[in-house]
Amino acid sequence: MRAKWLLLALAAPAAGCGKTETRPGTLLCGDAGECTWSHVSGTGGTGTTDGAVTTGDAALADGALTDGATSVSVGGSLTVLAEVPGTVTTVRAPITGWTIAAVDDPSGATTVTDSTGVFSLGGLTPVADPFGAAVVAVRAIAPAATSLGAYARIAANATATEISTWTADRLLQSVSTGGGAPSSDLGHVAVRVVLASDPGAPVAGAIVTPSASATAFYDSDLTPGQLTPSGGGTGAKGFALVLNVPAGDTGSGSTVSLSVQVAGATSVVPATQTVRVFPNTVSWVWVRVVR
Repeated sequence: MRAKWLLLALAAPAAGCGKTETRPGTLLCGDAGECTWSHVSGTGGTGTTDGAVTTGDAALADGALTDGATSVSVGGSLTVLAEVPGTVTTVRAPITGWTIAAVDDPSGATTVTDSTGVFSLGGLTPVADPFGAAVVAVRAIAPAATSLGAYARIAANATATEISTWTADRLLQSVSTGGGAPSSDLGHVAVRVVLASDPGAPVAGAIVTPSASATAFYDSDLTPGQLTPSGGGTGAKGFALVLNVPAGDTGSGSTVSLSVQVAGATSVVPATQTVRVFPNTVSWVWVRVVR
């Protein structure tokens, strides 16, 4: 049975993270590779993310929100995953007291997660990705190096979005058997590779190549919960982790270019993408494969 990562819209932030395997509609990817499952309306919407993937139940016409458009609000919760990579059944614990900041937004908006991991940011200016999705870049900043921060783009006006990360120890456990060790001075990029025609279906055999000095680790079919620098690319879960990317300083971060190749694919979207990275932070990106 294929692994599925689709999550329920949160019934209420304080109630935790309910989940479902109901598939959303269209997967749309931004210029940095972050993707939204569906557009969210300009009057608000709900959704959850596994990393940077937002599910929503309201439609937004392409171009309805573009660069410099009316300000919006986004909100949701921040959780730490107990597995690498996470799945729909992975235990998620809320993270409290973390700073949530809108990235590259003129408002300079920041907030702090409450006792249940919930956050809300207002007065944000959405930008339109190349596919017409209105998105806001959000960064979750860890108060200590024992946990990894998170960077993701989420649908504009998503009011119940989940952003996920891991502890540094959990990530170390997942890559140590393959000779990896995450550095708190460097960034990491989590890549989900899925079918364009079925965003719930992961794609195996995807090779992720970073432009910077970094190593791509992939989900292991032989050892669940472990990532390996396999030459065969992604396993059954379609997951890659680009470990230890040069990330600049904690304030402005840096960028890395990723190229993705899948043997036998008609196209890979995006085949090359530029991703924002920050020290001690996981940046979430998605890739669609057309067969």
